[in-house]
Amino acid sequence: MELLVWTSAFIDNLNFFRHDLLNKVIKENIIICEHKNKGELKYVVEPELKKETIEKIKKGNIVLVCLNSKDNFLFMLNNWEEFIKNSGLKVIFSNPGLNLQWSIIPHTHDMISDNSSLKLGLKSIFESVPAV
Repeated sequence: MELLVWTSAFIDNLNFFRHDLLNKVIKENIIICEHKNKGELKYVVEPELKKETIEKIKKGNIVLVCLNSKDNFLFMLNNWEEFIKNSGLKVIFSNPGLNLQWSIIPHTHDMISDNSSLKLGLKSIFESVPAV
């Protein structure tokens, strides 16, 4: 299943329980959602993370959705300082073929975790979902 289609279905499934989605618009690889209580939330769908991705996640309430690949995991680790700058950023690593995912809020995780065990802890979470 294509990641954009998976993300749209993921949003719909969340709304099945929350009943707060007012509007959902898909523009290229971004899904813009308007929620009753949370306001606007942008889902940036990037199967493969790259330097250009950093610019897209700097500000606002963003959910970055990427494939659960080793390259994407290493990209996040290598750019951790950029990922923790936006307190409104959530990252979802997905294996859409198996409909499995794991997620992290880097800013919050960085505040509560020990730097010396960051890589090992994140690797354990990454390995809980089969890589793509």
